[in-house]
Amino acid sequence: MASRKPDLSWDQLRGMLTESGADPDDVNRFDVVASRRRFFGQAGALAALAGFGAGIDAVLYGLFGRGLIPVAWAAEAEILGKPGMLVHNTRPVNGEFPPHLLDDDITSSPRHFVRNNGLVPDRAKSKDILGWKLTMDGEVHQKLELSMADLRGMPSVTIPALVECGGNGRGNFVPKVRGNPWDRGAVACSEWTGVPARTVEPGGAEGQRGLHGTLRRRSSNRQEPAVLPRYPH
Repeated sequence: MASRKPDLSWDQLRGMLTESGADPDDVNRFDVVASRRRFFGQAGALAALAGFGAGIDAVLYGLFGRGLIPVAWAAEAEILGKPGMLVHNTRPVNGEFPPHLLDDDITSSPRHFVRNNGLVPDRAKSKDILGWKLTMDGEVHQKLELSMADLRGMPSVTIPALVECGGNGRGNFVPKVRGNPWDRGAVACSEWTGVPARTVEPGGAEGQRGLHGTLRRRSSNRQEPAVLPRYPH
């Protein structure tokens, strides 16, 4: 097979997939895998097919010729319930979506980019919020500790807010620079719900330059800091 198609490209392989009536989600998954391999300079399309034990002919015509992709590629593209995400790394998870998938006024959760500096704690994965407390200190009138139950009992607001990774577009820099090779998809405009900082700070935050918030989980003999954001007044 290699002698018959020595220059099989990723674009040709994609064309074969779409012409064979592939599901649009599978085409997106293919794009994720192909983009990742292209960026990192990994093996070309032909060599990638050769990596499957069934042989190039079996994979090329038995799968792509029928509008299908290898299960391993589908699994590589699926992460955190976000089909079609271009995954830059998995430990920790970082990924984005092509800009043409971000044309909604409000970005849905399945299309929101993922940016992590560390691994996601198991408690967060299981959505376990028991034992966490929010400490408000710094330039405030009075230090305050709030449980999640306290916060849930306070008036909340929902606002649309644009969030963009500071490295968005880094993958297009010339010369190349270190860091995750973000294209242009590390940006989203989603709706966020929570209690405003000025609501929970005793006496209001007017006239204060900022609040320091520390979210901690109480264990048997210590407190474990989780996040350290700073809130503008």
